[in-house]
Amino acid sequence: MSQTKKQSLIESFIDVGLGLLVSIVLTNLMFPIIGIDVTFNQSFIVVTMFTIASVIRKYFIRRAFNYFYEKRR
Repeated sequence: MSQTKKQSLIESFIDVGLGLLVSIVLTNLMFPIIGIDVTFNQSFIVVTMFTIASVIRKYFIRRAFNYFYEKRR
């Protein structure tokens, strides 16, 4: 049984949302260690842009896999 489009979107948001939280923490911990000075707001903006791209990418990949899976049945 394949996911609905809504289920795929919800899964993508939850998965990438958790990634957003991890990325924010890691960015604020790791950047100073490697000598990159950024404010919390700057790192949040960068991480948010990548998160939006991840949600879009993950949604379309999931839909493509569901399409090809259903087509083979």
